[in-house]
Amino acid sequence: AALAAVVAGAGAVVAFLVFNPFFLLDLRTALHQLRGQAELAGSQDKFGQEQDTGVLYYVESLTWGLGWVAALAAAAGLVLLARRDRARLALLLVFPVALFIYLSFQSRFFGRWLLPAYPALALLAGYATVRAIELVRVRARRLEWPAVAAAAVLLLWQPIAADARSMAVLGKRDTREM
Repeated sequence: AALAAVVAGAGAVVAFLVFNPFFLLDLRTALHQLRGQAELAGSQDKFGQEQDTGVLYYVESLTWGLGWVAALAAAAGLVLLARRDRARLALLLVFPVALFIYLSFQSRFFGRWLLPAYPALALLAGYATVRAIELVRVRARRLEWPAVAAAAVLLLWQPIAADARSMAVLGKRDTREM
């Protein structure tokens, strides 16, 4: 397991360097630009973030980004996978946790910056959902498909409602045209 983690970590570093060669070729400029972006983003107050910390902001953003049910399912998936396969959980969470820590210490917070962590969180939510449906299958096989349908509705209602709301707003005539 330790060798697999080292190989996966080395693969992640190689993939980063292949897709971001500038970072390695001109490390000084890359680090300067990262610092410059952080300074620029933190030089002005952002309306609505005066009291927030990065940790609280990003945890709360999961409830409107993923939705309450999916965020809770991801937490349940984390617990279930920790009990079953800690090495796999560590590999799954190394990037989202590192990203969360990095973003939490910035002076500005934007929900979209956490989006790269969402696939791992969706996998955890899916894992918890599949395990719950397996329990239903074992106890009452005839309820398996209704449980699948209920899980889909519960997991997707909030994101679909948010999309519908956004489309309703974006579908209106732009006030600048009026």
